[in-house]
Amino acid sequence: MFEKIGKASLALAKDYPTIYRELAIEPNPYMSSYGSIEENMLKEMSKDENMKELTKNEQKKLLFKMRAFQTGFLVMVVNRNIPK
Repeated sequence: MFEKIGKASLALAKDYPTIYRELAIEPNPYMSSYGSIEENMLKEMSKDENMKELTKNEQKKLLFKMRAFQTGFLVMVVNRNIPK
């Protein structure tokens, strides 16, 4: 699941940096529904065999860390701060 999301996000940031900035960096009404997105992500995570041993709180922490890493990495991609 994380791999698919990561690849799709990377493609968006590389191919459409302006759209990525608007959706992920600038304040916008689209992120106001993140709570429901998070709940759906946690439901999917709990179905994964590798995640079943984690508590819901541990899954939430992992999801936050993945989101923070992804956002930081993609900002670097959009700003062309990634070494060749």
